[in-house]
Amino acid sequence: MSWRIFFIVIVVGIMAVAGSSPALSQEKSTKWTLVDLNTLDCKTYLKMTGEERETTVAFYHGFVSGMKKEMTVNVPLLSEISDKVLDQCIDKPNEVLLKVFQENRK
Repeated sequence: MSWRIFFIVIVVGIMAVAGSSPALSQEKSTKWTLVDLNTLDCKTYLKMTGEERETTVAFYHGFVSGMKKEMTVNVPLLSEISDKVLDQCIDKPNEVLLKVFQENRK
């Protein structure tokens, strides 16, 4: 009977380790406290984790849409613009990210 308990404990332990391993391998996100949109550059954008980058793209598109008083969202077009922003940031990492979004949203 003690072998059964030992076996169950081993199986539960293996399941716990296997279940927690994806969490251990995820990218560590940056704790953001204050972000100046006038100085945030492309290099910082490129170094963001996937989730941070997705949130940043959504925020900037919303911000620019608000500045332009747009009330509709063309998701395929914004997706293309996001790709162009990424390409431009790779080519010019010192550019201000807001400026890059504004240029590509004309």
